[in-house]
Amino acid sequence: MRPASGGVSGQSRTYSNAYLELIFMFYRLFGWGMRQITGHMQEFRALRALDIAVPGFGLLSERFRALEVQVKQRCQRVADCLSRGESITLIVDSSGMKSWPG
Repeated sequence: MRPASGGVSGQSRTYSNAYLELIFMFYRLFGWGMRQITGHMQEFRALRALDIAVPGFGLLSERFRALEVQVKQRCQRVADCLSRGESITLIVDSSGMKSWPG
């Protein structure tokens, strides 16, 4: 029998910080709870037949605590539209997140 090998203990990091930052932005933008954002991401993945793993709310809670994400409220108009239940268009690409009301 071989002795246990040295290294880092625990589960490997399946989810990149960039993916978790995207989920965090949705979480903050919509003001949802951890279970709600997890359910939303699972539904989003299922409706589009994407093969993307969705982290559980417990893992999100742990990883969100360690993320250093700068969340800026740049557009009060977008926040006002969301609070009234109006739709917005949200675009996320490599340069960041952009949104337009209506």
